[in-house]
Amino acid sequence: MKGLIIKDLKLVFKNKVLIVLMALFSLLGFVGMDSSFMVGYFTLFFTGLAISTCGYDERNNTVAYLLTMPVSRMDYVIEKYLFTTGLGFIGYALSVAISFIGCHFIQGDPYDITSLSLGVFIFLIPTLMIPINIKFGTTKGRLITLAISGIIAFIIGVLVPPLLMMSSVTELTFDEEYAITEYVVEVGLRTYLIAAGVLLTIVGAYVASFFISLNIIKKKNY
Repeated sequence: MKGLIIKDLKLVFKNKVLIVLMALFSLLGFVGMDSSFMVGYFTLFFTGLAISTCGYDERNNTVAYLLTMPVSRMDYVIEKYLFTTGLGFIGYALSVAISFIGCHFIQGDPYDITSLSLGVFIFLIPTLMIPINIKFGTTKGRLITLAISGIIAFIIGVLVPPLLMMSSVTELTFDEEYAITEYVVEVGLRTYLIAAGVLLTIVGAYVASFFISLNIIKKKNY
């Protein structure tokens, strides 16, 4: 397992230009970049780097070579999920730290705590992309991922408004001059139950994705 992680780290560090650009991009987090964009972008970027190792393995027939060594198909799948989730968490933690320092210590503004919820991408990206990449390869996988992402976005767009309406609005104000409506939502038991349900769904999908990937790779011939 350690050897697989080292292999993927070396593949990731081949993208030196991207890494340098991200290092420069992170400086913007100190000078006023929106924290939600910062956290979301970094998390997606780091998980995307981890997923890209599947493409390298496909092009170089690395999986076939690894299976001739003391590496099982289960080891390969476990490593991909651990590596993608771990690298995604590193990107998430770095972006939260950078945007928090920028907001709190440099700009003097309150930190947008809602950006922390974007950590769900740490689990959503591998859940969606690893089985697709193993099954269809990198090229076809991108097209299928775009199609599925569109479907998911549509479902979220349909489901989120009713979920928000389930919260209790305790105060409603409307500014006629600027046409701005402000809602003050009470966070209660119902809100926590919804959050718990969403979290359990994500964890369940993550576990199911792992077993789907394992089943796919067991049936593939290399």
